[in-house]
Amino acid sequence: MRSTSPPTRRLRHRGPRHGFLPAVAGIVDQATIEDPGHVLVHVVGPPHPEIVLGLRSLDLRVHPFQVLAGFTAPDEWSAFGIRARGQARHLDQPERDPSATAMTFLLDRAGGEASVLRLDDEVSDPPGPIEGTIPDLCRRVLGLPTAAAPTSTTLLWTAIWLDRVLEAWGQPSQRRVLTSCWSQVARLHPAVAVPATDLQAFADPAALIAAARAQAADTSWADLRRTSSRVALPDGAVEPDVAAWMDDGFFARWTIGAFPSAATMVTDLCGLLGDPLGPVLVEVALALRE
Repeated sequence: MRSTSPPTRRLRHRGPRHGFLPAVAGIVDQATIEDPGHVLVHVVGPPHPEIVLGLRSLDLRVHPFQVLAGFTAPDEWSAFGIRARGQARHLDQPERDPSATAMTFLLDRAGGEASVLRLDDEVSDPPGPIEGTIPDLCRRVLGLPTAAAPTSTTLLWTAIWLDRVLEAWGQPSQRRVLTSCWSQVARLHPAVAVPATDLQAFADPAALIAAARAQAADTSWADLRRTSSRVALPDGAVEPDVAAWMDDGFFARWTIGAFPSAATMVTDLCGLLGDPLGPVLVEVALALRE
């Protein structure tokens, strides 16, 4: 990423410091209404009475992570942000087409935040801290810590397991074996590293729960981030230099988020596996969330 990304705007800064970021977020929202993609934003200043506002457009097909992963902002940047486009579905009106959204998120070096949400033509200021990939990216670009990681790595191992079971179900050559007994479902969990001849040890679902919890207790997020190649994601492992640039919270959310939600996968697999394996899988997945 280039620190002198055009266009550059000079803005006069007035008023108390606590209104600075919201004012800039509002300006970015207005200035980028016609931009069809994402927009990266950096602020230099304010050396009164002006600040320098830099905007860089990204193609909508390029996720900001692809551009920003591993990048650290120059010292002169006082704030950084992203205007990200997306779509929102209406859960109460599933027949409606998704609405276009644009979220502008700005962060300063003291950790102050400001955001503007544009939903079609409606503009609002989302309450409270914003969480997700966009805030995580902005924080790491400015060298700030992100929100804490989950206390355990269990959620990641569970997501990997459920994804493997879904993949096996999708292959007719493996489906018959998968549905033959619970041990064949259990063997796809990363905590199960035994020869096929020893799978009987996992015939009891409690054995898998115990093994999964022991695995999570032995692998912290810091451990996994230092050895990121161990974590196989659908789009490939996080590169070691990028994992080092992340912190534990960002790495945890990014790796878990690489998979469909666990709730969705559990629901799908319960129906696909049927009785008795489906309900057993639900029971084990719920136990691993505790």
